[in-house]
This record gives sequence, C-alpha cells and structure tokens, in this order.
Amino acid sequence: KLACTELTVKGEVNFAGLVKATVNAVFNRVKGKEPFSSGDRSTAGSSGYYSTAGSSGYYSTAGSSGNFSTAGSSGYSSTAGSSGDFSTAAATGTYCSAKADGKDSIAVVNGACGKTRGALGCYLVLTEYDDYGNMLLAKMAKVDGAVIKENAWYTLKNGEFVEVKP
Repeated sequence: KLACTELTVKGEVNFAGLVKATVNAVFNRVKGKEPFSSGDRSTAGSSGYYSTAGSSGYYSTAGSSGNFSTAGSSGYSSTAGSSGDFSTAAATGTYCSAKADGKDSIAVVNGACGKTRGALGCYLVLTEYDDYGNMLLAKMAKVDGAVIKENAWYTLKNGEFVEVKP
C-alpha cells in the first residue's frame, strides 16, 4: 500500500490507450530478436524462459513457450499463442486471434473480428471496430470459469464478450 500527501496528475490513459501501449510494448520487445519471421504465412516459434517469437504478414503465426514468454503476430488472420506462466500473446489485424495457456498470462487481440481464449486465471483483451474500421472500444476480462469459460473462444460484440466457434 502507498500513501501520499500530494498528487500531481500529468495525463489520462483510457482503456484503448492501455491496450495500444501493451501491444506496442510486446512488439517493441519482439523487434530485433530471433526468431523473427516476416511475410505472408510466416511462422515463428521459441521455447524457454523469457523466450520471444514474432511474425508479421497475412496468416502469420507466432508461438512461444516458457515462463515469461512473449508471442506477437501482426497481419490479416494472424495468430499468436503463448504457454508458460506469466506469458503474453498479442495479435493485431483483422480476423486475428491470440491464446494464453499459462498461469497469470494475458492474450491481447487488436483487430476487427478478432478472437481470444485463455486458461483459468488468464486475462483476455479484445477490441471492437465499426464497419468503417474505427475502434469503438477495448475490454478486458478474467477467465473465471463461470462468466468467461476456460479455453473457450471469445469475440467482442456490442461491448460484450461473446463465445464463438474456434
């Protein structure tokens, strides 16, 4: 716990800004590190603690395993997946998907018609876009096994998490 007698507010961060910063942080971490793939249908994989995998291009895939691992993928119908405790999977692009399978992990999807899933205790972040490609909102939920089911795929419709087929 922290306490203070004086507080200076220098700016405001809305949820969409937080999601964008998270995705940017993941991709900045990926840049310049091996393995990295680029181009349509590219694939990247990594394994081990603090591992990083990144790919970009249509139908690209990135996967990583190991505690504190990161997988980032960008492009139409891209996929990112991570396993291992405290891991991150982030995907951007229309019809992209991300999944997180480790304890205290997060799956972030930023793109129209995106979907995500996670293991019990993971957090899921989704964005919703209008028909003109404008982001309407971003929302985060915890996989609790009741409202948000474990390993079920979700998309965001009308501001709500909606279960979808894989």
